[in-house]
Amino acid sequence: MKALPIIIGLVFILSICSSAFAMTYEDAKKIMEEKKNAYQNAYQEYVKAREQYMKSKINVNRLSAINRTKTFLTAALDRMISHIEMVSSKVENSSALSEEEKSEIISELSTTLDELNSYKSRIDSATTLSDLRNISIEMRKDWVETQKRIRGAVGLYEAVFLQKLVNKEFKLADKIDSKIAELKANGTDTSTLESLASQYRGNLTSANASLASAREQFALLKNATPEEKATIVEKMHNYIKDALDALKSAHAVLREIRSLFKTE
Repeated sequence: MKALPIIIGLVFILSICSSAFAMTYEDAKKIMEEKKNAYQNAYQEYVKAREQYMKSKINVNRLSAINRTKTFLTAALDRMISHIEMVSSKVENSSALSEEEKSEIISELSTTLDELNSYKSRIDSATTLSDLRNISIEMRKDWVETQKRIRGAVGLYEAVFLQKLVNKEFKLADKIDSKIAELKANGTDTSTLESLASQYRGNLTSANASLASAREQFALLKNATPEEKATIVEKMHNYIKDALDALKSAHAVLREIRSLFKTE
């Protein structure tokens, strides 16, 4: 049964797809959970069919193996589709993204959905295990490409969300500077506070620059080749990680500032 190695590869890819988008959207998430259960049940049936076929390669078992493989591939396809729909729903209902950003992401995901949906009729009309093997190979390749699109969408969402947080913290930095100036005017030694405030603002500036770079990478995705997309998405997420690290450092400094304010 030559389809098995390819299909097992597809199982592995599907097993990590749920980690590609950590945010939840309850209705879409519920549907995805149902598809996941259907997929797991279909896989168990597929394994049974394979065992029966390997024990006795007769036509009845071959037909059973074909039908159960079809059921498995359809369930796998449904799970892919429901995952993309969950991402699309989250993007569409996001208050963090602009309408232009939403439109661009949803357009990409819609194209992906159309591509995946086209497999349904091919699975239904397949008559041999070889046909199903070829379909599973193509599905796996398409899902790898789809993951790049999803990671790009997630990256943009994270960048926009973090940008809003950074903007709020810049306003907080202004308030801190004003408070320090007030203390200094009253004769308080504010040298330590001034140093910490400078560090805090510096970390925010670093986070801001990393997020700007992340969004620049997202803009490059539109005209990138499949090979280039993997590199671009990786760079995008590295910039977001840099921004998160800078924000963590900023928050550590902020705790020190608040502690000193309490003693003044």
